[in-house]
Amino acid sequence: MNTIGPILLIVSFLGMIITAIIVNRKRKKQQDYTLTRRILIMFTAILILTVIFAKLTDTKDSAKSSSVESSSTIKETSESEQISSSSTETSTEESGSTIESSSSSESDSINTQIAAYLEQNKGFANGTLDENGNPTENGTPNPVFNWALTISEIDYEENLLKVNVNDNFLTLSQTDASSAILSAQNAAVSIVSESENWDMDKASDGIFTQIYYNGNVIGRSKMTDVKEFKWK
Repeated sequence: MNTIGPILLIVSFLGMIITAIIVNRKRKKQQDYTLTRRILIMFTAILILTVIFAKLTDTKDSAKSSSVESSSTIKETSESEQISSSSTETSTEESGSTIESSSSSESDSINTQIAAYLEQNKGFANGTLDENGNPTENGTPNPVFNWALTISEIDYEENLLKVNVNDNFLTLSQTDASSAILSAQNAAVSIVSESENWDMDKASDGIFTQIYYNGNVIGRSKMTDVKEFKWK
């Protein structure tokens, strides 16, 4: 609250009283009367100016206070919006991270099963596993599974199958190469479809497949039929 205005007002009022007392003592003289009138006019002017100054000061203080409060409110609102936005972004990122983590874990599990299945088929091809999948020292190699001996690794990720082949694959004719990749695709589909609960129709459609050798793409499924392959 402004205290300058009231103080000046009191001083002016006291000045008027003192002046009036002095004037009363010398009122007999016309000159003193004129002087008194001038002094009264002067103090009246001071009083009026004091009142005006007090009003202006109060108005400025009120406006300043209102401005500070408004600025504080805007700042608090802005900070609240920033916190809310930050919380939303954090929640979205955490949700996305959770989904990606879940998807990655599922793919890892599927690929682990595919790798085990591939090794089993290699065992059948080499005769190191019997018909029940048990290790044997005098087993008979089964050429039906020879396709597995040309494959190094099979990776599945989001409806895409990546088949890495080895040097044995390069000795195959184009027809045999396509047959080997189709066998690899079917082996992967049997595991993926069960893990992801595919119906028969989707499983029979197969999975788009890319074939790699030493990190380079040497073939892929045709767009019209993923069970047919195009070679470079």
